[in-house]
Amino acid sequence: MTRYARKKGKNPPNRRIGKRALKTKTYKKDLDLIKQQLIHTIANADSQPLDTAKTSDDTNDEDIDYDLPANGQHVCQHCDRYFIDEKAFKDHNKSKAHKKRVRLLRDEPYSQEEAERAAGMGSYTTNTTKASVSNKTPVMDTE
Repeated sequence: MTRYARKKGKNPPNRRIGKRALKTKTYKKDLDLIKQQLIHTIANADSQPLDTAKTSDDTNDEDIDYDLPANGQHVCQHCDRYFIDEKAFKDHNKSKAHKKRVRLLRDEPYSQEEAERAAGMGSYTTNTTKASVSNKTPVMDTE
C-alpha cells in the first residue's frame, strides 16, 4: 500500500507569482498620475492655435495603436480605460464608477511634501480663514 501525496497548501510558493502578476497586469494609473496627465494635455491644447487644434473626428497615424480596443480611439482619460465603440464610451460616461473617479480627481492629489509635513518633518500649517474667537466675556471692574 502506498500513501497519498501530501497536500501542498492553499498558496504554494510556485503559484504566488502568478497571482502577483495578475494584480499588476490590470493595474490602473493612480490619481496623481492621471491628474498630471490631464494638466499636461490641457496645457498643450491651450498652446496650439484654434485652427490647428485636433478635434475628435480627426485622427493621425500616431494616435492609432493597433494593440488597443478600437485602435485606441475611444479612451476615458479619467479612468484610464479604452472602449471598443462610441456607445460603450457614452455608457461609461453615465456610469457611477466614472462619476466617482471624476469627483476624486477634482481634489488636489496627495503629495510627498504633504506626507512629510503630516509626519512631522517640516512645518505643517493649515490655512484658517476664521479668526479664533473666544466665548469668554471680559471681566468688568465693579467699583
